[in-house]
Amino acid sequence: MSKKGTYRTLKVAETYKLNSHLQRIRFTGEDLHDFPTGEEGAYVKVILGVSKAELEQSGKRPKMRSYTVADFDEKNHVLTLDFMIGHHKGFTSQWAESSKVGDEILIAGPGPRKIYDFPKTDYLLFGDLTSINAVFAYLKLAPKEATGEAYIAIPHQDDRIEINYDNQIKLHWIDSTQTSYFVEKIEEYEGLSESTVVFGAGEADEIKLVRNFLKEKFQGTLENHYLSGYWKRNRTDEEYREEKKKLAGN
Repeated sequence: MSKKGTYRTLKVAETYKLNSHLQRIRFTGEDLHDFPTGEEGAYVKVILGVSKAELEQSGKRPKMRSYTVADFDEKNHVLTLDFMIGHHKGFTSQWAESSKVGDEILIAGPGPRKIYDFPKTDYLLFGDLTSINAVFAYLKLAPKEATGEAYIAIPHQDDRIEINYDNQIKLHWIDSTQTSYFVEKIEEYEGLSESTVVFGAGEADEIKLVRNFLKEKFQGTLENHYLSGYWKRNRTDEEYREEKKKLAGN
C-alpha cells in the first residue's frame, strides 16, 4: 500500500472494449516503478481533470473513484483497470468510454484488498461488473482445497469473461436485470456455516439484502464476511456518495 497522500501520474497506453459493458485500459508511467506487486483485487483511487502539481498545491481533496486492480505488469510498469460503461452514468465511466492513448490521469493507492487470509474452507463470492476483478482475484487466491460458489451478475450473457483458477469453487453468471439475485443464492446455499468466507460487492441494495440475511442467521457480523455496496440503482456516483455521508452522520 502506498504512503498516504502519494499520487501517481499515469498515461493511457491502450484502451478497448473488453465486452459491451467493460472498458479495459492499460496505463503506463514512471510513477509505477514502485507500485506493489501481488495486489490484484486491491483498489486504486482514480482522479481526473487535475495534474499532480495542481493537486498538491491546492491541498484540497479531489473527487476520486475506486477501481479494482485487474493486473499489474511489474516488468513493463503497466497497470490494468476495467471501467464499467454503458450502464449507469458517471464521470469516470464516461471518461473511460471516450479515452484515448496519451490521456493522463492520477491515481492514489493501492488500498488493501478485503481478504488476505484464505483458509481451506468453503467460499461464497458475489459480484457484478464493478467488482468482477475482486471476485476473480479471490478465485485465484483461494487454496486448491477451497469449495463453494461464486456468482457474478451481468446485464447480458455476452459480458461473461473466461478465467482460469485452481480450486473447486464453481463460477456462475447470473442476470443483473432482475432483483434480489444475490440473496436468493445465499438462501439456497446448503453448506453455509460460521466458517464460510463470504465476499460481496456491487449494487448497494443487493448487498444490503445479503448483509441482513447473514446478520439474522448468525446474530451479528462475522469476521469472515466482507460486504460492500459499490454503487446504487437510480443514483449517480455523487448522489450515492452524499447519501452514504448522510447515513453515516445519523
